Amino acid sequence: MLAKLLDTMQRDSFSDSNTVDSIQFESAVKAGLYGNTTIANIEEATRHGLRNEDYRLQQETPDHYSDAQGLIGTQLRKLIVSDISDEAMFAIKGIEDEYTKGKILQFYQEIVTADIMEGFQEVSDRFKDIKAVQELLLEEVRNRGNNPELEEALEIVDGRFKLPLFHPLHSRRVESLLSSVFKNKVVKHKAPGGNLVQVSGVGYMNDLRVVVKDGALQHLEVRLPYWMKEKFSALQDENGEISPEKLAEHDLDRLIGYRIPTEDKYSMLPLKVVEFLPRESGGGIMLPPEITTITGSDFDVDKMYIHLPALYSKRYDKTKAKRDFEKANEGVAKLTEAIFNQIELEEVTDNEIFNNWWKDNKESYLLEEPELYRARYNKDKAALDNTKDARNNAKLDIAWSILTNKDTFSRVIKPGNFDNLEKLMKKVNDILKPDENLAIADPLTSLTMFSRNMAGKALIGIFANHNVNHAILQHSNVELAEMVSLNGFDATNLHSIKNENTEYISGDLSQYLAAIVDNAKNPISAYLNINMFTADIIAYMTRLGFSMDTVIGFINQPTIRELAKQYILNGSTNEAYVEAIRSLKATLVKRGAKSIDSKDITQDKMFEYIKKQNTQDYNDVQLTLLELFDRLRDDTFTLGKVVRVTRADNINRQLTMASNEIMARDMKDLETQETFTNIDSIWEGMPMMKAFYDYAVTETNKVLKKIFLMG
Repeated sequence: MLAKLLDTMQRDSFSDSNTVDSIQFESAVKAGLYGNTTIANIEEATRHGLRNEDYRLQQETPDHYSDAQGLIGTQLRKLIVSDISDEAMFAIKGIEDEYTKGKILQFYQEIVTADIMEGFQEVSDRFKDIKAVQELLLEEVRNRGNNPELEEALEIVDGRFKLPLFHPLHSRRVESLLSSVFKNKVVKHKAPGGNLVQVSGVGYMNDLRVVVKDGALQHLEVRLPYWMKEKFSALQDENGEISPEKLAEHDLDRLIGYRIPTEDKYSMLPLKVVEFLPRESGGGIMLPPEITTITGSDFDVDKMYIHLPALYSKRYDKTKAKRDFEKANEGVAKLTEAIFNQIELEEVTDNEIFNNWWKDNKESYLLEEPELYRARYNKDKAALDNTKDARNNAKLDIAWSILTNKDTFSRVIKPGNFDNLEKLMKKVNDILKPDENLAIADPLTSLTMFSRNMAGKALIGIFANHNVNHAILQHSNVELAEMVSLNGFDATNLHSIKNENTEYISGDLSQYLAAIVDNAKNPISAYLNINMFTADIIAYMTRLGFSMDTVIGFINQPTIRELAKQYILNGSTNEAYVEAIRSLKATLVKRGAKSIDSKDITQDKMFEYIKKQNTQDYNDVQLTLLELFDRLRDDTFTLGKVVRVTRADNINRQLTMASNEIMARDMKDLETQETFTNIDSIWEGMPMMKAFYDYAVTETNKVLKKIFLMG
């Protein structure tokens, strides 16, 4: 195959007018594909001439992931434990044979909570007095570049800063520096790993497999970059090669890969290392060809974020060293396991006697061949008593056990797409027949395209937040104070996993998110009345358990489309909304419309009434659904506060005293709201989210206030 392509390119290259510089897959074209062909008919392929006067150097994508540490995705952290059936049983390698849903969720959250508590304690310990605060601030200032004025302001005179920390000249800079320290330790959790560029196996060896056994996904085989061999160098043979068997023997071949945005289980994959790519392949990761279908990858510099196991390298004979040291210092000092973990990392220990002895004798205890082993979690110890590396490996093992479980198989292997939304778009367009003759030279066309792109960008955050919040609340018992009825279905809660059609709610939310991400190419949102005004309503109805067909039928009612239009045209303010809905209700009542039971309004009737009609039933339906929209909109204001207080772990949030105070007010408001019941069950079901709130909001603000009073 490659030989034929090369022959075609070399043969044509002798003719300047017919040169073929590159041959691309269809996925290289986002829109407007034509002239495509097969390898068999390559001679008949259409040549596309592209002008290259405006070509520029591509933005660099480094071949190495920074510091061999990567952030643990906040979406991954919550979505990994979502949509688990009550009957599922899990085996976690090296820890215990079987875990129930409740037990694995508890175990996982204990580990994450321990990370939060340890991170906060580490930071708060550094703020014990004004001198410690000065040292930390100066360190942050110098790390960010030289700032002599700020350094001078931080000088200590008579026990106080030369310029108080709360002084307007630098209070915001100081707060930013201090809050970044808390964010890096309390909110940003890191583990071995990073991000790698996905590369195609075509032209190399397209033999990587998606391994399935007994109805469960076992793993996806991967090839890692050449330079990652360094991490496992102790396992290399005399030729510098590392066999898959050697990695498996030391339990170092398993890792977790995920994409951002993380939409559903298909965005998270259990990966198994089978080989390393040649040196000239750079920083790519090669996966099975099925990855394009499962995750929607198209190799336009798509990244795969990976979590690797935390490793220890054993270079010293610890047993012999311990025996000799304690014999030489009998009755004076004894060694702990923690001290040996420090010497493997070449750290100075807290035992001064040992430090001096080790400096003179350590060469005597070097092993001829270093050993590599995986940091192991000890389930007999509390989570905080295990090392950070052991906890990270336990999280990797938990994620692996969930992704390779039969219960999860259908959602991991189900391709990420928005096919249902595309079908509904066609159904709605067949009814409304929108005019889409956009003239390329018309300025309004540019404005329309720009508006679509910006709307898509803004909507990503809304659906991503609801997607993650749904994963949190399904472990709660949050109920509606007053149920919502439509299409013969009574919605009563926000913790259901499946909708009225017994389909996964997360699947529908993921489709909305996937469609919005691709909005520039396929503007589904514009056709289906999905915009900043309606997005929260759509997500809320989906989370209540209404099917996608019901939601799209509802949101595309003529009266609701007109409401959205008037709201946006009149400034998108609350006043604009009040006036628009008042006017529309008045018009319907003038026509004799009366409210009816919304439960009796079927999906079929809603799609029938997408086209305006002039009947009593049509007017009654429009008035009833308009009133339902008004009620749902009120509910979403409270739901918005629920979403916000569960985002204390958001790494993009400004962790300032003001933002923390706003979040605290939202939390207080939830204590008195009357839209939902059992709000406290959110924290009971997901205690790690309460820990994020407690330590990243409440406790952080206490420390920050104390520090500013030092000034």
